[in-house]
Amino acid sequence: MSANKDLIFDSKTYKYLWIFLISVCLAAPIFLHLDSKPLREWDEARNAINAFEMSETGNILVKTYNYQADLWETKPPLLVWLQALGFKIFGYNEFAVRLPSALATFAMCLYLVFWFSKQFKLSIIGVFISAIIVSSWGYMHEHGARTGDHDALLVCFTILALLNIYQYLESSHSNALYKFFIFFTLAVLTKSIVVFLIVPGLIVFTIYRKQSIPTLKDSRIWKGLSCSIVIIAGFYIARELSEPGYLKAVWHNELFPRYLNQSDRYQYNQTDFWYYYNELKNWQFAYWFPLIIPSFIVSISCYQKGLKNLVIFFSIQIILFYVIISKGSSNVWYDLLLIPLLSVIIGMGIYKVFELIYFSLNLSKLKITLIFLLLFAYIFYDPYQKIIQKDLNNDETSAQVMYAYAFKRIEKTNPELNHFKIYKPLDYNYPLVFYKNIFNQTKGYKIENINDIELLNFKGYLLILNEQLPAFNKHKLQYKIILNDPFYSFIEL
Repeated sequence: MSANKDLIFDSKTYKYLWIFLISVCLAAPIFLHLDSKPLREWDEARNAINAFEMSETGNILVKTYNYQADLWETKPPLLVWLQALGFKIFGYNEFAVRLPSALATFAMCLYLVFWFSKQFKLSIIGVFISAIIVSSWGYMHEHGARTGDHDALLVCFTILALLNIYQYLESSHSNALYKFFIFFTLAVLTKSIVVFLIVPGLIVFTIYRKQSIPTLKDSRIWKGLSCSIVIIAGFYIARELSEPGYLKAVWHNELFPRYLNQSDRYQYNQTDFWYYYNELKNWQFAYWFPLIIPSFIVSISCYQKGLKNLVIFFSIQIILFYVIISKGSSNVWYDLLLIPLLSVIIGMGIYKVFELIYFSLNLSKLKITLIFLLLFAYIFYDPYQKIIQKDLNNDETSAQVMYAYAFKRIEKTNPELNHFKIYKPLDYNYPLVFYKNIFNQTKGYKIENINDIELLNFKGYLLILNEQLPAFNKHKLQYKIILNDPFYSFIEL
C-alpha cells in the first residue's frame, strides 16, 4: 500500500476482476431502481417536457414549453439533447430522463479511480473518494445523481475539468489542458456560468504555486480559451437570433440579478452564511462530515509534493466555492459540487490512515488484505446500505406525483378507458404535463382537465386526488369507483 504501488491496477492476475467489482459496487446505488419513481417537481419534469418537445419537433437549438420558446428554463440544452436522444433509444420514460445524470455520476467515479491510478499509482484513493460520493445522502438525493436535473452532469464536467487543470499546472501536459477546456465548455453548455465559480480558486492556486505569469504566457491557454469562447458565444448568439429576448431572460434568470436576488422575474431563497454548512452537516453529508477536518490535517501533514498540492488545490476550491454560493440566493442543491470536493479530502485522509496502519504492522500480505477489507467494510457499510435502501424505497408522500402512477395503473388494468378527465389539477404541475403529453400524443389517450363548472354537465370517467374529494363531494354527484388508492380515485360519473 505504499505510495508507488497500485494495489489494483498493478495486479495482472486480478486487475480486471477488481475493475469489475468496483464498477458493480459503484453502479448499484446509482442505477438501482432508477426509473421506479415518477418525475419530480420542478426542474426534472420541466426538462423532460423540453426533451419530449425537442424529440417531436427536431428543433435542437431552442428549448420549448407548450411548443413555445422556453424563457423560464433558460439553461443551455446539453442535458435536454441527451434526454431527447434517450427518448429515441429507450422510449418516453423516466429511465431516459434520468440516465444522463446517472451515467455522469458513474463516469465521474470511474474517472477518479483511473486518474489517481495514472497520476499517483494510487487507484485505491479514487475508490475511496467514489465510495464516499455514492454513499452521501445529498448527492444521491433529488437534484443529484439519480434525477433528470442539470446538476450531476454539471458536477461531473466540473470535477473532470479540475482534475485536468491540476494535472496541467503540475506537469504542463498539453492533453490535460485541452481536456480542461473541453470539460469546462461542456459544463457551460450544461448549466451556464456556474462552472465559472471554480475560476477564483484556480487563480488563487496559481498564485500560491507562483505559476501566474508562466500560465498567462502559455499560448496554449489562449488557444483553448479562444475555442471555448467561440463555441459558447456561438450557441448564445445563435439562440438569441433564433428567438430574440433569450439573452435578457438569461441575464435575469441565471446571472447577477438572480445571484443578488434582484431579478425582475422571480424571487429566490435568501439564507445566512451557514445555511450550506448546516445542510451538509445535518443530512447531505452527515455521515462523512466529522471526518473533514481530521482528513485535512492528516493529508496536509503526511502527504508530500503532488498529493499535498492536490489537497491544497481542492481545499482552496472548497473554501472559495462555499463563500461565493453563500453570498448569493440559495437553493438546497447549489452546494452539490462541495460533496465530491470534500470527498477528495476525506478519501485521501482515509487512505493515508490505512497506509500508516499498513507500515506499522509486520504481517503477511494476506492478513493485511483481510484487515484492509474489514476496515473498508466497517467504514462504508452503514452509509452504503442506507443509500441502497433509499433506492429500493418507493413510498411517496406527495399527491402531486400520483398522476403518473394513476395513468400507468389505468393503462394496465383498464386499457379501454383511454378517455377521461382530471379534476382541477394544481397549477404548474410539470410532472402531470409531461405524462399527459406522453399518453395523449404517443399512446392514443385523450386526457383533459376539468373544473367545477364543466363538471356539472359531465358524464364519463374522472381521475381525482383524494385530498380533493371533500370539495368534489359538495356537488353531490352520483359516481361509481373504478379504481381506488390512498392518494387518488378513478371514478365514473
